[in-house]
Amino acid sequence: MIGDKHPGALGTRLCESWPELRPTIEGLLETVLTDGKNKKVLYDLLFRTSAETLLEVARNPQHLGAEIGFFSVLHSWTQKLELHPHVHCVVPAERTFEHDRSNFIATF
Repeated sequence: MIGDKHPGALGTRLCESWPELRPTIEGLLETVLTDGKNKKVLYDLLFRTSAETLLEVARNPQHLGAEIGFFSVLHSWTQKLELHPHVHCVVPAERTFEHDRSNFIATF
């Protein structure tokens, strides 16, 4: 059951955490991405969900408690030219506080 492996599975590869799901999920993703109709929808979903997750976690006072900036880059192929869509996010090592600029953390 998938729920039994959470949260220990966070940050691990799909094939390591849920090897029984990999053939099904990879087949579905490949079908969706190679038919050309849903590629934009799936890539948009990757960008939106990763952005929402970063912003939500950063705003949480138990984590960073601040607004962050970042940019994301889509990688869709491996070095062996195998389909492998994923998003890399780059987050600067500083934060701002809307209510108090005196806590600004300089990174230089």
